[in-house]
Parts: sequence; C-alpha cells; structure tokens
Amino acid sequence: GLTFAHEAHSLPGLDKLGIVLLAPLGQRLDPGLLRTVGVAGHLVKPVKQARLGEVISRLIRGEDLLSESETRTFRREGGTRFAVPDPGTKSLRILLAEDNLVNQRVAQLLLRRLGYPPAEVASNGVEVLKAIAARPFDVILMDCQMPELDGYETTLRIRRAEADGDYGARPAHYVIALTANAMAGDREKCLAAGMDDFLTKPLEEPALVSALTRGVRRLEGAPDPASVSGGESSSAAFATAGPDASAESDLPPVLNEKALDAYRVPGDPSVLGELVGLILRDLPVRIEAIRTSVAQRDAAALKAAAHTLKGSASNLGGLRLAAACAALEAAAPVPVWEETDRLCVRVISDAASFEAALQPFRG
Repeated sequence: GLTFAHEAHSLPGLDKLGIVLLAPLGQRLDPGLLRTVGVAGHLVKPVKQARLGEVISRLIRGEDLLSESETRTFRREGGTRFAVPDPGTKSLRILLAEDNLVNQRVAQLLLRRLGYPPAEVASNGVEVLKAIAARPFDVILMDCQMPELDGYETTLRIRRAEADGDYGARPAHYVIALTANAMAGDREKCLAAGMDDFLTKPLEEPALVSALTRGVRRLEGAPDPASVSGGESSSAAFATAGPDASAESDLPPVLNEKALDAYRVPGDPSVLGELVGLILRDLPVRIEAIRTSVAQRDAAALKAAAHTLKGSASNLGGLRLAAACAALEAAAPVPVWEETDRLCVRVISDAASFEAALQPFRG
C-alpha cells in the first residue's frame, strides 16, 4: 500500500489523489512516513461505517488527516471540554472483561466515540484466560466482579502466566480494573492482584482516555509518573471515593437526561435508542432475580443481582434506582430480612419509575 501510494502520486494527473490506507489491527503507523509517500490518512480494520464516512467527508473538504496536532473535542456535563487525540492513530488491542450486557454495550460505545477499535468481549475470567492464551492483547478492561472467576483472581493468574513465560515474548498486559465501588481498600486489593489502573463505573470518557493513555505509555516503555505500580497514594490512576450517597437528604432524580448525551453518536441516532431498548429488556430480568433471591433468603445471589442492576442503572442516568440498589447491595451480606424486604420494594418502585422515564428515548 505504501509503495502504491508513492508511485501513484508520481503519475500525471494523480498527484492530488486522496489515498486512505487500511491497516490491520495492531499495526502502528508513523504519520510522517505516510505523509512522505502520499497517504492522506488511514483506517484500522475492521472499518466502521461512521468512521469511513467521516474520513471521506474530511478528505473532500481538504482537511489534513495526519496532522499530529489534530484533536477531536467533545462536550460533557457543565460545558467542560476535553481534547482527545486523533482516533485514526489508535490501534490498541483491547479485551473487555464484563458480564453485564448493558455495561458491555456502554464500554464499546465509549471506545467507538473515542476512535478506538472495538474490544473483544469476555463474560468471565475463564473466557479472559482462554482469549489471551489464543491471541495477544495490549489492554484488558477487567471488571472486578464476574461469575465463575472474578477479576482479582483472573489478574493473579495472568501475572503468574506472564512470569512463567506462558505468553512467550509478549509484553505484560496493562490491566485496568473496572468497579462500581470506590471504597477504602479497593486500591490495595487491585494492587495486590497485580492490576495496573483503576476506573469506577459508570465509565466516563475523560477517565477512560487517561487510563488508556497511561497504558500506551507503559507499553511503549515511557515513564509514567501516575503509574499505580509506583505505589503513590496520590496516583492519578485511583480516585478517592466521594461522600456516601445515602447521607444525602434529598432523593436523586429518577433520570439524569444529561447522562444520555454520552451515548448520542452524530450521524447515528439509533445508538441511544438501541442502548435504552437493551436496558428496558434487561430490567424485568434483573428485578425478577432480586425478587427470587429475597424470597429464597439467598444473600449472595441478592448482592450479585443488586450490584448488576446498580451498574446498568448508573450507566443510563438512573440515579434513584442506582442508589436504591446500592443500599440493597450493602444490606445483603448480613441481611436483616425485614429491612431487606423494604429495600426490595423500594428498588421495584424506582425501577418502574426509571422504566417510564426512559420510554421516550427508546429506539
């Protein structure tokens, strides 16, 4: 492809031809080299329709796709603007370890918005170990609470395999913990398991960009002052937990509509509707799991069901339902069942309100 571009531009009438190189996932390309041989830009395979359309439109407008200073910007709540490096230069091989379908879709959507290639998905730690044994990955987004094998034990096994040379000459995987909790001791638990970084759910674009940037620096051997492995208590990779939501006197809103802005993709309005439809189909299943675990007085199943629903609700701005689920999850380990029954009724009521509030956004 590079040779073709160079020779094509030496032919009469083709010096202005816009050539876009299709690069395989994982191949890192130097913008300076591409510019020298006459390549206008490049796309990572498999090519996404929205990204292809964007590149062609920009070529028609005569924009420089290879400018190293080029950034995309996006607006977040409160009007804050964040600059994101040109997604065309990103080719990270990402494995997403997450058992919640809503959380999977949200993470993939954020990666898409940021220009990263789609992640491969594993639903539990067993699938993670099989995936990385079969093919290389640069970054693993590791949910801490998964069935069969949780994120902590999975990471411990990955680090043992790396130390034993089971993955050959591959560099160590950069493991980013994903957790819906930001409690005292979580940082130390992640460090003990061998994780490199830490993100709380629901995921936010600036935090995800920062974590992936740290991962790239580590993989490229650049020093990273914010490295978790450095053991600094002020590390930017770990945020301290905020105030306990239960201490607030006022109930949070049923739906924070601004949270939905993160899932609005320009030129593809169906994405938000698809995500809302997914959670509306998932809600009855999660509520039934909570009802059943309470009826059977199964504390472990109740904790898992409340945790899963909390994550789904948080992702789409269901703050009141998420708070109710958090209270139920906190009560589950040593339950007083009369109180737990009351919390369950609250969760069911808040879920109905959340469902009604989401209906106008359904695809």
